[in-house]
Amino acid sequence: MKIKNIIIGGLAALMLFGTACEDDVLVKLNPNEPGVDEFYKTPEEAELAVNSVYSALQFFGVFNRYWGYAQGGRSDESVFTEYVVGLPEVQGLDDFTMTSSVVAVHEIWRDNYKGILKANMVLEQIQEISFSDEAQKNRILGESYFLRALYHFILIKNFGEEIPMYDKVPATGDDFYPASAVAGDIYKLIEADFAKAKSMLPNVEVYRGTDFIGKISKGAATSFLGTAFLWQEKYQEAADEFAEVINGECGHYELITNFRENHNDVNENNLESIFEVQYELTAGDVWNISGENQDASEAQIIEQGQTMVRDAGSMWWNMAPSDVIQGEFEISDPRYYKTFWCPGGDTYEQAGADLTYEQYSGASAPYLGWRKWCRDYATADNESDVNIRVMRLADVYLMYAECVIAGASGAAGSAEQSINAVRNRARNIPGSENYPLTGELPTVEELIAAAPVINGRTINNLEAALRHERMVELAGEGKRWDDIVRWGIGTEVCGQFYKPWLPIYQGDLDTNPSLKPNSSN
Repeated sequence: MKIKNIIIGGLAALMLFGTACEDDVLVKLNPNEPGVDEFYKTPEEAELAVNSVYSALQFFGVFNRYWGYAQGGRSDESVFTEYVVGLPEVQGLDDFTMTSSVVAVHEIWRDNYKGILKANMVLEQIQEISFSDEAQKNRILGESYFLRALYHFILIKNFGEEIPMYDKVPATGDDFYPASAVAGDIYKLIEADFAKAKSMLPNVEVYRGTDFIGKISKGAATSFLGTAFLWQEKYQEAADEFAEVINGECGHYELITNFRENHNDVNENNLESIFEVQYELTAGDVWNISGENQDASEAQIIEQGQTMVRDAGSMWWNMAPSDVIQGEFEISDPRYYKTFWCPGGDTYEQAGADLTYEQYSGASAPYLGWRKWCRDYATADNESDVNIRVMRLADVYLMYAECVIAGASGAAGSAEQSINAVRNRARNIPGSENYPLTGELPTVEELIAAAPVINGRTINNLEAALRHERMVELAGEGKRWDDIVRWGIGTEVCGQFYKPWLPIYQGDLDTNPSLKPNSSN
């Protein structure tokens, strides 16, 4: 079941306009839409407003069209194909020649700041609403703190730390044009916001089985707080947060048996899922039906653009798995066939027929296809309602292991135990017996003892094994690029022209004299 709530469309933009102009002559409010003074009066309106904050997750620049291209195309796990020539808005992402005016750069910059504005509006306006249920107010505040932190976090991971920080709704001209933040300041806000969210949000069990399934829980806030610590190499603090999730202190999570169900339209919001962006076919999405998102069913953009699907004669195939990511999988790893559309893998249902890879791709197909975020069947209209899983327990296990390897003491066991939990699930994926595998996936200790050379790296210690495991477990989920930047291995794996940041959007550099360019401008 997915949340179904209507939001007030355009309210954030309306408030931004209303506060930006001091000349009454310029302030023209739409009489057909509620203004800020008429809204934020009841708990019901507060619920609608916080759903608007969620809605930005579905914008092109957040967890949608350009997220996929930016995270995959810049990393070594995907390649742009010749079919991408008709998509100039992502030009240069794959070879680091992108400019600050490329559409993808603009959308990632703009859409996340839109989310921050929406969050700040709720955080400020909700204080005046009278709630009979204090837990409801705390939940809404917690959701808003979480989302403000998440949007800021996405921005600094894409543009660096010295970007504008917004911790309130702009009220004056100076507020609209803040100086670039001092390194470390936005991280302080992110940590504080995730910590507040953690203290205010309920465990995930409160939502399971209800219409609120998919809402942000304490487990999500704890996981992302740990991730923010990890990015700053605060390994002990990060390990402590991850251990709370693993040990069930934020609710019950577990690795589900069927790995495939973490990436298709079956068993969404499952026991492994910690946070995912919700999509559905009927309205095109869940939190935003105002038309502010650009397509009726945005999830299909990811499916069509980055997978290999011939629904109704359509095949975009703009981005495909690289030889590097294909070669990272051990020959005994069944996750290979759940991650890619490939020879020897599962069939794809089209027009009532189960087609093999050779049949649905063409006998001489030049690429494999990404299977994650793709359904196992075709529809006539190409729509997709596959949720984007942003955080799941396997990721937390592996981040926890990374912290312990880096020297943190762990309250959730050893690094080997966490890595083996992930590998043990992979070893037991249902249907694995149908794949052309060689042998059984070894434990991490056995893998290190064998010391295989994979993509030119010898896997003979825990750090190497952990990095290998993150590549195969999380392939195609947008995590590889983050790991490349965080580990400082960009030039090694992406080449001499590697740039860790997207250039700061030129439009804001032109209008804000206090904003500094970054090293990619």
